[in-house]
Amino acid sequence: MERKQKTTKETKMKNTNGKWKASKRYDLKKNLVGISIDDTEKKIGVMTTYSSKQLPMDEVQANANLIASAPELLTACKYALGVLESVPEEYAELIADILDESVDTGMIEDAILKAEGK
Repeated sequence: MERKQKTTKETKMKNTNGKWKASKRYDLKKNLVGISIDDTEKKIGVMTTYSSKQLPMDEVQANANLIASAPELLTACKYALGVLESVPEEYAELIADILDESVDTGMIEDAILKAEGK
């Protein structure tokens, strides 16, 4: 398992906490499709696009679902990174043998840093 020195640290995030959800909004007169990203108390953001052949509604909804899942994905990445970094070196080598490749935590670290705006 490729080991990197820990580059992330616990920081207080400035994003809106809570579970986010994506909900559809339509303006059929203008062929406008909007996706609202909300938590339990307030609107987080709105994606607005014209539903068209270039950007069908299912793709707009998939993008909104991905954005709405961001807080949980960040938490999962931080958890996974912590687990991987806590594996003793002798077990890391065994895991690499089982997987037939080393585990590089760099992708997880990069995603966390991007989410934190670093």
